[in-house]
Order: sequence, then C-alpha cells, then structure tokens
Amino acid sequence: MATFLVVQVGEIPSDFPFEINKTDGFADVTLTRSLRGEQIEVLVSMPTLDQDEEDDSSSFDGVEIDALSMKQQTPGVVAAVLEDDEDDQVYEFSQLEENLQQELYKYLELRGITPLNAKILHEHMINTDRRRYLLWLAKLSDFVKKD
Repeated sequence: MATFLVVQVGEIPSDFPFEINKTDGFADVTLTRSLRGEQIEVLVSMPTLDQDEEDDSSSFDGVEIDALSMKQQTPGVVAAVLEDDEDDQVYEFSQLEENLQQELYKYLELRGITPLNAKILHEHMINTDRRRYLLWLAKLSDFVKKD
C-alpha cells in the first residue's frame, strides 16, 4: 500500500512583482520582471544554515547590500559575467558614502526588491525545499515497504 504525503506550498501573492524561475538541480532562483522598459534580473541564493545562525541579517527582515560590483559594458555588446573578471570594480558597501547607500536602497525598492518581497520569496523557497524533501521521504518509505 502506497502512502502519499500532501504538503501545501505557500502561495505567492498575485501582486508579487517578479516571475520566479528555478533550474532543477540548483538551489538558486532567478527573479525576472520588466518595469517601464527595463529588464530586471535578480539571482537569489538561500542562506546556508551557518549564515542563519551567525548573521541576523539573513533573517529577511530587510534588504542588505554587502558589496557593489560595477562592470564597464561596451554599447551593443553583451557582457559575459565571469567570476574574476579583471575589469570588475568591487566596492564594500559600508565604505560608500551614506547618501549613495540610501539612494541604492531606494533604487532597489523602486524595482521591487523590498523586505516584504524578500520574506515572501524566502518562505516560498523554504516551503518548496521542504515539499521536495517530504516527497523524497515518501518515495523512500514506499520503496522500503515493497519488500
């Protein structure tokens, strides 16, 4: 007799401004949206358990910027993103002028990167992972019971 485990994954509100794209086999998700002709793409990674325990900022109570990376892009040429690109200029966010920090947070908020949306996404990612794990356990249980 097969045992089925039904787990309800939290619904994403209809006014959530991003489309959530997940690639099987990867923990990261990509958020995409178009806003007034601007294409916005955000790569989101789940914090590791170590980060959750050590760093209160990963509680998704707010949006935190750690670093700012700038690339020079030639007009009409699609820039490839490489990890150790020599042309990258990386700045520690806390070292930037206070007014620039505030403007960058406003820039993100206007595009939908808000504490509320971060919390919604975090809960969605946790529930999705939990559902996958429970389905895997159900399949394992069925397999073990076959004999």
